[in-house]
Amino acid sequence: MQDHTAARAVQMAQWRDLAREALDRTLGPDSELPEQWEDSADADTWRAEVQRLRLQLG
Repeated sequence: MQDHTAARAVQMAQWRDLAREALDRTLGPDSELPEQWEDSADADTWRAEVQRLRLQLG
């Protein structure tokens, strides 16, 4: 059972790393997404959610 738990922890860390990388690419200098959200009525909500995701991902 401990092997399963350890394997699961490793798998979750890998998924977390991938999610962080995807978020970084989405918000990076080559992405147009932040610009597109800038003029949106929901821009503040979007930024807050991005910040929440960053905090959750560590």
